Amino acid sequence: MSELPAGGRPFLSSAFIVGAQASAAEKLTHAIPGGTWHRQLGRCTCPICGRSRSLLIEHGNRAPLVTCITTGCSSREIIRIVRARGWLA
Repeated sequence: MSELPAGGRPFLSSAFIVGAQASAAEKLTHAIPGGTWHRQLGRCTCPICGRSRSLLIEHGNRAPLVTCITTGCSSREIIRIVRARGWLA
């Protein structure tokens, strides 16, 4: 198996089964501890409020889109924290 991603878990994705590259949104989902990817949507713990499975990660035109569905944490602040922790380049 190749190197593990930042989250320490191997990617378990349909993209690897068919030989395609994982999207930036999927990579981010797997980089965040506890993140899971389901078809076109990732769910994981929000790095701001800490609520489990409250952060949604979707494909965006230029970068992953993040939304905290529980407390409405700022998407800009989420991205800032995610970048600071090295989960997103």
